[in-house]
Amino acid sequence: MTRNMKSFLALVLRMLGHQRLPYWLGALAIAVASPAIRIGLFLDDYIHKASLVVPPQLPMVERTPFDLFHFIRDHWSFNSGFLPWWISPELRISFLRPLTGLTHAFDFALWRDQPHWIHVHSLLWMAAIVVVATHLYRRLAAPPLAPWVAGLAGFAFTIDDAHTISASWIADRYALVAGLFAIAAILVYDRWRRDHWTPGSWLTPLFLGLGLLGGESALAGFAYLASYAIFIDPGSPKQRLAALVPSALVGAAWALGYKLLGCGTSHSAIYIDPGNSPLAYLRAFIERAPLLLMGQLGFPPSGLSTTASRPVALGLVFYAVAGVTLFAVLAWPLLRRERLARFWGLGMVLSLLPICATFPNDRLLLMPGLGGMALVALFVATTLGDPKRLQPVVWRWLARPLAYALLVVHLVVAPYVGIETMATLRALHNLSGRIADTFPADAPIASQHAIVIHPPTFYFTGLAELMHALERRPIPAKSFTLASGIYPLTIKRTDAHTLIVRPEGGFLLRPGSGPRGRTLPAIFGPRVLQSFDWLIRDADEPFPSQPFVRDGIIIEVLELTDDARPAAVSFRFPSRLEDPHWRWVRWHKGGFAGFQPPPVGQSVRLVSYLE
Repeated sequence: MTRNMKSFLALVLRMLGHQRLPYWLGALAIAVASPAIRIGLFLDDYIHKASLVVPPQLPMVERTPFDLFHFIRDHWSFNSGFLPWWISPELRISFLRPLTGLTHAFDFALWRDQPHWIHVHSLLWMAAIVVVATHLYRRLAAPPLAPWVAGLAGFAFTIDDAHTISASWIADRYALVAGLFAIAAILVYDRWRRDHWTPGSWLTPLFLGLGLLGGESALAGFAYLASYAIFIDPGSPKQRLAALVPSALVGAAWALGYKLLGCGTSHSAIYIDPGNSPLAYLRAFIERAPLLLMGQLGFPPSGLSTTASRPVALGLVFYAVAGVTLFAVLAWPLLRRERLARFWGLGMVLSLLPICATFPNDRLLLMPGLGGMALVALFVATTLGDPKRLQPVVWRWLARPLAYALLVVHLVVAPYVGIETMATLRALHNLSGRIADTFPADAPIASQHAIVIHPPTFYFTGLAELMHALERRPIPAKSFTLASGIYPLTIKRTDAHTLIVRPEGGFLLRPGSGPRGRTLPAIFGPRVLQSFDWLIRDADEPFPSQPFVRDGIIIEVLELTDDARPAAVSFRFPSRLEDPHWRWVRWHKGGFAGFQPPPVGQSVRLVSYLE
């Protein structure tokens, strides 16, 4: 190593060990995520804004800050543009996040039409998390690893691309609110247990309670406290358990309130409530946990599985299991020797429990990343920084390249991926605007019933209506989505009132699957849209065998696929299809366009999102 390189390395180590590093990293977090200020609103942001601002056309969407995240549990939802005919009658997607709701109410009260200030607000939460997390790393680090190893963990945590969406997507701020208080709880708990700082005894449950009122991801705080009690707490076993009781009582009170207020999820293939469906959750955990761990420790991102074909998605699970196992084997000497490494490792794994209730995505990794970045820093430091303690040659041949690879992934690749992610979010904002502009907004639409055919996902219909309503533009009196998907469909008219819709591959193709005979890339981004359509129905819930009515339209499932999904569905309207009451809209070339039902006895084929 040259003299200049040694000097540079010494400077880096001094900076990583500097007392003011937590605040430097807080400023860095804002700088790294600053492109988010230009992103604007997208997806659920419009739901929150409409719920708090309440456009005149949609008085039924009104929410208070305390029930802002109660998405689906009211009758109005069944007749809104958000939800099509295949919604489960028992569907519930309702979260208890009143503290986060208050932050959104604050935003839209002050900056209703200035989203850049709302993004600045989110960045301040992200900066606060980084400052508190780095302080925690420094407190828990012990010689000879302190303090630069703690600084390395804090630096990697700051620029971790897994945090980009939480810092950039306003609707995802609940992860920041929950994460800040959960990490603060761990910090004050350590001060109480090791330094006998008495305020920590009541600040810990207080911070955990505030975190849980911010979002369910604060449950990860309990995971780290349990790991702390096992590996770090200096008290006797009885004292360790007693110290956890106040926090456990807060968690129990929150869980009781959660149920009494009707919060939770049910009858959704995307959200799995462990209390309602323990076996389904266990299956999901076995599949999702390795993907999330691999996304945290290395590559590829866990969300890649939602864009993959089913065989490739299973291959990614096996790859993740192999990758995580390899890391565990190579990190075993560190885990066996350092109780701090065991603390961070177990906390990381246990913090996966709440986030495995939904499909894997790196945006969920804020709390697992707290332990993940510490474990990576410890592994790199002990593998590269202390060659005298290295294990046999074979271990060295594997561990040292892995340590360098982790440095490259987390210090070089991660910020680049974060920048690209923010560019994608900005593109999604622009795309949402372009799609909404194609949806009918003329004066007659306000008295018509929009019949929407074949958008890539039903969500686009409701999103367009919300965006128009927020701009005080006309929206349909009602809307009804016949079918959505990314593959072609055929519409046949059997009489003056009736259409039969037959999508290629059937309705609601399962994530990762496609129509027989159609070859698609192993990794294909639009596949994630298939997950959207399963948001509102349980994967194993049977469809009605008898006709049923929605918005006056008689719906009958005529045929089922081999896996019990509708293959063909009949829609009988109460008046002729040419009645001006109906406003026919289809998806065409990246937006909405007008549509004319075919004559009686004839069919029409609508091309897919792919063609």
